[in-house]
Amino acid sequence: MVEEENTAVEATKTKRANGFIVDLDYSLMNLTENLRTIYLKALEDIDCAMSVEKFISKVYGKKTYTVAEDLIKETETEAVDFVADIEKTLDSELADATPVKLVSSICKKVIPTDMKCVFVTSRAVNIAQQVIEDLGMDEALILKADKQDYLGTYDSDVWAKAANMIHVSPRSCTVLTTPADSARSAVLLGMHTVALTNSMLEYQDYSGVDYFGALTDNNADEIAKCILSFAN
Repeated sequence: MVEEENTAVEATKTKRANGFIVDLDYSLMNLTENLRTIYLKALEDIDCAMSVEKFISKVYGKKTYTVAEDLIKETETEAVDFVADIEKTLDSELADATPVKLVSSICKKVIPTDMKCVFVTSRAVNIAQQVIEDLGMDEALILKADKQDYLGTYDSDVWAKAANMIHVSPRSCTVLTTPADSARSAVLLGMHTVALTNSMLEYQDYSGVDYFGALTDNNADEIAKCILSFAN
């Protein structure tokens, strides 16, 4: 089931409703390093090569189009075309990616309960839909975030719209995400936040989250119990 970002309905607060919102791109499918590789290759192709360290510090999590325009300003490439090519390649990467075992296990333990679930993605909807169907989670909703203002992260508006889709107050939702900026934007809304980092992002500031771990951990039972405890 799919909803476009700009058609999300207004939230209605109910006393016992609880929501579970999952970052499909960067948690379930762990596309962060794919994004880095694709972006750096795209820069190299137009003679604007950049180090991994500079990408992490100067590009990742920054304004998508503003940074692209600055990086390629001395080339003949338009920022909108540069970003569109990266997005298209990421769609292909998602289609071939394998879900993170920890996150898929957590979802399989949480979703069959009374919690309403939304997967957030900025990728092609049909590919995202196939991912959750393959995992047996086709009753969950998908929020298509058409535009990422900040590269590789989601802001508070996206999390709020995901809560709106399931008619749950943001404060009654738990967000599972990976980038620290995405986690902090959920914290700002008063959402319970589970942050599972990866080797590229582990240096980031995850202060304020309710649970912090890594995508490589092997403790799905513990994390699922933590998420379900927020619903009580």
